[in-house]
Amino acid sequence: MKRISLLLLVAFLFSFSPAFAVNDNAIVRFGDLHGEVNVRPNSEDDDAYIFAELDTPLKHDDRIKTLPKSGAILSFSDMSTFVMKEDSVIVLDIANEKNTKIGLVAGNIWVNLKKMVADGSMEIEMSQAVAGLKGTNITCSTSRGEDRIQVLRGIAEVLIKETQERVQVKEGEELVVKSGGKTEKVEIDVAAEQKKWEEATSRLGESIQMNEVPDVLRGILDAESSEFARVN
Repeated sequence: MKRISLLLLVAFLFSFSPAFAVNDNAIVRFGDLHGEVNVRPNSEDDDAYIFAELDTPLKHDDRIKTLPKSGAILSFSDMSTFVMKEDSVIVLDIANEKNTKIGLVAGNIWVNLKKMVADGSMEIEMSQAVAGLKGTNITCSTSRGEDRIQVLRGIAEVLIKETQERVQVKEGEELVVKSGGKTEKVEIDVAAEQKKWEEATSRLGESIQMNEVPDVLRGILDAESSEFARVN
């Protein structure tokens, strides 16, 4: 969990950087990338994909894809953070900053929602369900007609598309939604799930160079790194 915390700190610091300020979209940008990550307008075909870099602007209705052995961190202006695992695809619905929706087309994401609850909402839409988030730390995955929502902190309200039923998922629970609207809720080991994401993000952050961090914030990052090293 310490590794993830450090990565999120870096993503948070980048949200104050000049690159965020000059980005065409002030809502979300890349906080970090590893391997090959591609971006294209969702309305275009796959030939429109471009290789993503840290300063690649992200816009409404953009589709982001991580390839094998790749990953990405998305940093939102409200300090919320997304981590995409390899072989994942999402679509950004950010036309309204206060009502953001992320379409999870394939793969796995880890979401750390911060203050959007104060004046807006965040939803993760999957094939079988829509997870509504408020101050929540969750993971979402979708594959082969099955969606999984795990709550590591807080509470999520999940809308089952087929039945229109709403299910509340609490900290330490996983909701499995299968095709046809069938659901199953199970308990999870939060620490074990966090460790899985720690391992998945172990290579993220390697591309971040200290000279890309504003001087006024570099000392904070150094101090945090030293503290993480001390307690390890």
